[in-house]
This record gives sequence, structure tokens and C-alpha cells, in this order.
Amino acid sequence: MSLHTTERGRRRFTATTQVHVLDFRSFVPGAQMATKLSSRQQAQLAYLQLLPQKLQRIYSVVEQLAAPRVDETLMRALGRLVDDIKGNAASLSLGPLAETAGRMSMVVRGGGGIPAKVRGLRELQGSLKINYDAALRVATTPGALEDEPPADGPTA
Repeated sequence: MSLHTTERGRRRFTATTQVHVLDFRSFVPGAQMATKLSSRQQAQLAYLQLLPQKLQRIYSVVEQLAAPRVDETLMRALGRLVDDIKGNAASLSLGPLAETAGRMSMVVRGGGGIPAKVRGLRELQGSLKINYDAALRVATTPGALEDEPPADGPTA
């Protein structure tokens, strides 16, 4: 997984390594080998493996915001972090994850007092973790994306 800048100045992740996923059946004699992940799933998995550190950073910043003395740079840094997650998740078709990160960004930049923002961010943080777990499960399940319609719409 490498990060590069497009012509428009946007940062994108591109998969440069293959990720091999083993499940319990690959250790059972006589069992069939698991099918390979699609290139889309490999890119999603490579990005999702980077997220636990970012999720931990979000948790840390939200807890720091609950302290009585809050620096405005903390809010800006959190906004940049969730915007980065939103952009990369949207580019990899991780819709629910991108949507939750977008809502977190709106809470950070929106009006209201710090206690209200902390309550909203804590709630959305739980939702972000749930969406992360679901996205990780789909990205590591071979053939999970095959039954989805193509991106240009249904072909009926």
C-alpha cells in the first residue's frame, strides 16, 4: 500500500502488495483452499490495516477534549484526521465508514459547546468502530463483493 498524490493534489492509496488471507479450512487436510480476494478487497484490506492506529488517536483526542482546558489545535487536528479517513474510505467504496467519518467531521467543525461535541464524538466513535469491524469482515471474506451490482448501475 502506498500513498501518492493525483494531478488534482488529492492523496490516494494504491495497493502495491498482495495480502494473503488464510482461514481455518486451509489447515484442515482435504479441505479446499480459500478463494483469492479481489483486487478491490485487497486494496480495502491494506487500508483497513492502517486504521487501528488512527482510531486510537481519535479516542485519545476525544478524551483530551473532555479535559477542562482544550487547545483549538486539537480540534483542527481531529478534523483533518477524520477528513482523511473519510476521503480514503470513500475512494475505496467503504461507504458506511466514510459516512460516519463525515459526520464526525461535521460535529468537530459545527457550532455548540465542547461538552456537546464530546458527547457527539463519543457516540460516533462507537459507530466508527462498528463500521470498521464490518468493513474488515467484508474485505477479508472471499467473494463477498461478487453479488453486488456493478458501480455503473443494474444491468436489467
